[in-house]
Amino acid sequence: MAGLGGFVFSMYLFTPITHEWGWQELLFSQAIRGISQQFAMAPIVTLTLGGIPKERLKLASGVFNLTRNLGGAIGIALCGSILNNRTNFHFSRMGEKMVSVPHTVNDFISRSALFFNRSGSDQTSEILASTKLLSQLMLREAQTMAFSDTFLLISGLLFIAFLLVPAMNKSS
Repeated sequence: MAGLGGFVFSMYLFTPITHEWGWQELLFSQAIRGISQQFAMAPIVTLTLGGIPKERLKLASGVFNLTRNLGGAIGIALCGSILNNRTNFHFSRMGEKMVSVPHTVNDFISRSALFFNRSGSDQTSEILASTKLLSQLMLREAQTMAFSDTFLLISGLLFIAFLLVPAMNKSS
């Protein structure tokens, strides 16, 4: 239970992520996650394979490893889909908000165009480059928010699993 609780805590520690995070902000969460994994795996194997007769243990171990790997692959695919959908969601919301503040957007594009003007490009290229820069900044922030959402979802699902641990049949 300590391992699963540590996983919940470590995933929740990732939720305030920003684009400015570096290794210093990730170190503690990753350390908690790594330590928790050590505490989580042994009980999972014991709960799963503890009641299996010795003559069937090899087959059961193979099935256990297969389902564990399959679950990991499905989890990664689902997280990828969630990240993609949440990125699109946040990007769209930011775009909607920008419509309500056109003066701020125009000011950003004008100031960025001045920066690109120093490189000697024409006005159309400057505006296009400024618009692309704004789009890239929006995408970066949308992806960061999507990661935060995904970490929150993972921590919530792990918390539900944590609450279900006492209900597991531990008898062999």
